[in-house]
Amino acid sequence: VFQSYALFPHMTVLENVLFPLGVRKIGGAEGKARALEALKLVRLDGLEGRRPSQLSGGQQQRVALARAIVFKPDILLLDEPDNYLDVPSKAVLERRLKETPKTVLLISHDRAFLDSVVTNLFVLEGDGRVQDFVGGYGDWAAWRGTRELSRGAAARSPAAVAPTITAPATPKTESKAAPIRRRLS
Repeated sequence: VFQSYALFPHMTVLENVLFPLGVRKIGGAEGKARALEALKLVRLDGLEGRRPSQLSGGQQQRVALARAIVFKPDILLLDEPDNYLDVPSKAVLERRLKETPKTVLLISHDRAFLDSVVTNLFVLEGDGRVQDFVGGYGDWAAWRGTRELSRGAAARSPAAVAPTITAPATPKTESKAAPIRRRLS
């Protein structure tokens, strides 16, 4: 799911959600049932006949999410999936991300959202290095501040360090109480 949503303006909400199923040759009653289930999951049931121009930004984003999950992919790639969502919709997204047994790779700058859904954090450093950290944003920020203090430098404000890539996935065996960090090459 991209930030631009890539919805087809000439199609209805239902047709937009049905599109990836049609590409995979899943149509008829099964396709429609799956599309309606995905729309209900993102709280858009009842808006099936509207066109994207008749929806708010958050509703358009939820159509894009429904279209991404309707064919039940093995991995989801989400770019700022929480950007234009209202509080109830964001809570539903957080709950669904926690419940999914699939791997979800998402990009977000919302630290509270990250702390609520991630089990493994990948941080793109300013020098291009990628840090893999088991735990949430709060664990990583605490570790980062402790590490910089131990070097004699002033701790950087967590607001100055924006996590870029996160991957909530099937929980690892490591405990959040003892985060593990390694450098990826």
